Amino acid sequence: AKALVHPWFEKFKIRDKLSELRPDIIKKLINNIENYKPQKILQQATLAYIVHNLPNIQEIKNACKLFTKIDKNLNGSISFAEFRDGVNELLDPGEQIEESKLRAMFSKIDADNTDDIEFEEFARAAADKKVLLQENYVKDAFRFFDKDNSGSITLEEIAKVFQRSGQSNYEELKSIVQEIDINNDGQVDFKEFNYMMKKILQ
Repeated sequence: AKALVHPWFEKFKIRDKLSELRPDIIKKLINNIENYKPQKILQQATLAYIVHNLPNIQEIKNACKLFTKIDKNLNGSISFAEFRDGVNELLDPGEQIEESKLRAMFSKIDADNTDDIEFEEFARAAADKKVLLQENYVKDAFRFFDKDNSGSITLEEIAKVFQRSGQSNYEELKSIVQEIDINNDGQVDFKEFNYMMKKILQ
């Protein structure tokens, strides 16, 4: 944050260059946020994995640029005031969004209820889900959960991942596994996992 407000960076407009986006892309990203529907925590974790591990996808780069535009104080997170002011500054006067709707959008993105939006939360809301959920990306995420490389994910494997991140909710995870375990064999294969992720697009 200090570097980007240094006179040298200001002189060469480094921040503007880092966050340069065409108006149509900005509108598309904001529209993605507006239509974002938080899903099951397993779907959220999968999107987070994809965002975190595939930063060179153009959609994620664009989300990063928009995040930088809105994060006015450059502290790495977006407050509601920054979100409200930043989004409406980037829209034409006739397209600006009323505060109550912006508050609802902000709350959907703020998955951990900290009253601040971190980049990973922002990117999974702003990026085009059709891009993020390409089969090869979903396969990478599936392998992350499939710790023993058996080709299927057990409830225990999923629970361990969430325990490490401090988000363990065993009963909720158990319910999710039961719901997506189409063949009722007690575990989730890639076909079932991919089907769960594709539901985000519906």
